[in-house]
Amino acid sequence: MNDLREHVKKIISFFDELGPSRNIDEDVILNYEQRVRRNQLADLIERGCGFILDAGCGAGRDMIMILRAFTGEYIGVDISLQSLLVARRRAFEENSTNRVNLIRADVNFLPFREQIFDQVLCCEVLEHIPSWRKAVRELYRVLKVRGSLIVSAPNTLSIYYPQKLYLERKYGTVHPYDQWKNTFLMKRVLKGLSLIITDVRGACILPGHICYTKFGKKLIRPLLPLLERIERVLCSKTPLRYFSYICIIKAVKVHSSS
Repeated sequence: MNDLREHVKKIISFFDELGPSRNIDEDVILNYEQRVRRNQLADLIERGCGFILDAGCGAGRDMIMILRAFTGEYIGVDISLQSLLVARRRAFEENSTNRVNLIRADVNFLPFREQIFDQVLCCEVLEHIPSWRKAVRELYRVLKVRGSLIVSAPNTLSIYYPQKLYLERKYGTVHPYDQWKNTFLMKRVLKGLSLIITDVRGACILPGHICYTKFGKKLIRPLLPLLERIERVLCSKTPLRYFSYICIIKAVKVHSSS
């Protein structure tokens, strides 16, 4: 228990520091990866009113995409106060504060009653939660019957994963807790809650970590528009989606947890 508390403290400290300082848009490869990932997520979000939960919203990196894809009310939850302050500023800049509610909370202990949300998203969050299965149960608890759950995480079956392990051995770890998942593992957990899987996708088969180098960025930059169009098909229509950098699953809740 003490080890878990220490993990959580380190995670909060890490994201409190990262949230205000990180600007993904400044890096051509990170920007590409996030754009491809958001395109897939936007396709899965159901247009309409109601309530949508962005569990682990961080600094609001997906908030604007969600607000444009969904006409209802957005509730963002994150454990990092500093990240939420950045998200609040982004909502103000987008003139969307009337539709945005931001709450500091642990995804393992969501401060909501059962079956309140029409849609729940949890994107690249579970890999940072030691008790991630408990977090999934919480997402399930607050989701309405016939509501949809979208989860995504970095993929242990992708070419990125051995590169990640190599870089961690060489330079040390960056995240205090960063345990990647894969599509098959997450599907088992979701099916164990009697969720019906309705879509499986991926994001970013290429370009891989080699493109974080200056040489790699120069080499790949002219090809990014073409790669983006190709990957949209490969990561949604072919088995290659199971080996992409990000695995994405959409599931529907068919009955209550009681």
